[in-house]
Amino acid sequence: MTMEGVESVDEGKVVAHPEEPEVSERYPFTRHNGLKTYTIKGNKFELPEKYVITARLGQGSYGMVVQALDKDTGEKVAIKKCSSLFKYPEDGKRILREIKIMQIMNHRNILTILDVVPPTSREFEEIYMVTPCLDTDLSNIIRSQTLSEGHCKYIIYQILRGLKYIHSANVLHRDLKPANVLINFDCRIKICDFGLARGADPNSRKQALTNYVVTRWYRAPELLLDNTRYNSAIDIWAAGCIFAEMLRGSALFPGESSLDQMHRVADALGVPPDDDLWWIQSAKAREYLKSRSGKENRIPTQDLRNMIPADTKPLAVDFMKHMLAFNPYKRWSADWLLDHPYLADCHRPESCSRASSTFKWKWDSDYPDEHHLRKLFWKEMAVFHPEIEHTVPQLIASPTPLIKEASRNVTAELKREPSTTMDKAQYQAAAHARTTSSSYLKERIQNHSKQDPGKEEAHAAADAYSRTNPLTYKDIQKNQGVADKQADCPGSTEIKPAATVIKERSTNVVHADEKSKLPLGGYTDNIVTVERMDCRHILQHML
Repeated sequence: MTMEGVESVDEGKVVAHPEEPEVSERYPFTRHNGLKTYTIKGNKFELPEKYVITARLGQGSYGMVVQALDKDTGEKVAIKKCSSLFKYPEDGKRILREIKIMQIMNHRNILTILDVVPPTSREFEEIYMVTPCLDTDLSNIIRSQTLSEGHCKYIIYQILRGLKYIHSANVLHRDLKPANVLINFDCRIKICDFGLARGADPNSRKQALTNYVVTRWYRAPELLLDNTRYNSAIDIWAAGCIFAEMLRGSALFPGESSLDQMHRVADALGVPPDDDLWWIQSAKAREYLKSRSGKENRIPTQDLRNMIPADTKPLAVDFMKHMLAFNPYKRWSADWLLDHPYLADCHRPESCSRASSTFKWKWDSDYPDEHHLRKLFWKEMAVFHPEIEHTVPQLIASPTPLIKEASRNVTAELKREPSTTMDKAQYQAAAHARTTSSSYLKERIQNHSKQDPGKEEAHAAADAYSRTNPLTYKDIQKNQGVADKQADCPGSTEIKPAATVIKERSTNVVHADEKSKLPLGGYTDNIVTVERMDCRHILQHML
């Protein structure tokens, strides 16, 4: 929801006019199979009778969000429609991750999930997530009005209180920014959007993770310097940037690129001495900082104190500097920051709880295909609707895990000197399969999609297979160190279907069972289903 007008600001309360809904308070709908179907801006919402949509809140990367009234409780809720769950598995995992994390979070400053509406079919492609509905987010508030220091203190206190709980649950948020801090006009906040969250072992500092997380302006130095081992300190840095932004009314480090972001941070904080750079993993990153470590760069070019309003209290500045320490191991934890003297007048230790259990991340290390991902979603929906627990979609065997295993085997095998030579017939079949029209393969696979549960994997494999530039038979012989100057690749009319010439010399099974075979290519009207093949000679062209 956006902000258009601001009347006044009283201590402890933010007053603003939310924008008017684009349509009437209640949208027209139809009933079908016990559900109400709304159509809003071309998006269909199929919801149970108890939800009455009252406003459209916005459009996100995963779908539309609407405001609704829950007639059973009388509460205002937000309903997010997440579409195309299985188009890209990583996007589906992100939504599933958010649902799982929000279920275990039980804290006043963290957005929880109230319901996941069960689908009408086990072949669902979308879900509806129901959460409490807050008035706006912190980004809108910062843009629309000047916050008093009292506002800033109370908001950052709640953010740190939420982070203490999140970190104690073995979770890193990894995308903390004003837009992910929801807020009511009574100044109460909830942290949201756990799609990028990951596990954080509090007893380990050797966890390898991706460094391309957190919106750039709130990205900690260890991420900008390509560290793949980091901890909850990245969330504390982001909180420090948010606190400074509330005081300033604008972003503290609005970098235009990752390099520019690093320059801005170094200019504000100064470059640490060489013996304080031990935590940087990348040798190139260390050298980069050392190249900027002349005397003129040891002292910040602009004092952090001068980047916030002049009337900011010294205690507030000290508090902020503990969140924005360049060295992540010198950055204070949420626990320590809550005990800082700056927060003494609003800190209530009894309200700063820790999670009763830690989040289990084992499932997140897997790479499930569509069928397994669908089952995982169904299990989460069954938590809210036990009546569907025993109707979990049946899993159909998928070739994805075996394809990946075969690819790993091929990669390892290609590093070794070949012990045998590909014979001419095998080469002919492989070369012809590689050069078969991509569009032809797609058409044939689509025609067989209903019988082939691994259609998406087969489609991708065949597409990659046919796009590969064909090699000549001499190239193959030369690469294997075999002299065969007289050999030449015969015309395609002499090529037989691959299934008849590829010998069963490998134990790499490409399909999951006899009923699920992976179409790779063929000759004329044949779709060749290769049951066993020499992955060394065939799959190497797909890698």
